[in-house]
Amino acid sequence: TALADKSPSPSETFAQKQRAVMLAEALEQLPADYRDVVVLRFIERLSFPEISQRMARSVPSVKSILPRALARLRRQLGETP
Repeated sequence: TALADKSPSPSETFAQKQRAVMLAEALEQLPADYRDVVVLRFIERLSFPEISQRMARSVPSVKSILPRALARLRRQLGETP
């Protein structure tokens, strides 16, 4: 038997691109500190101490910003927590 094609369908590809655009737009609307923490943590994959150094903030400050930033992103994207 032939192996099933694992590539996404055109509609799945379109939906993924739409979500990426929506996320990028929502990130742009965040306050700079919120956006920076999200980008550094999830896109650049930095640790909290690394983010702290990059942003010249304490680790507890960075850790407190992240959940607020994610909550705001969820609201902007119309998701429930």
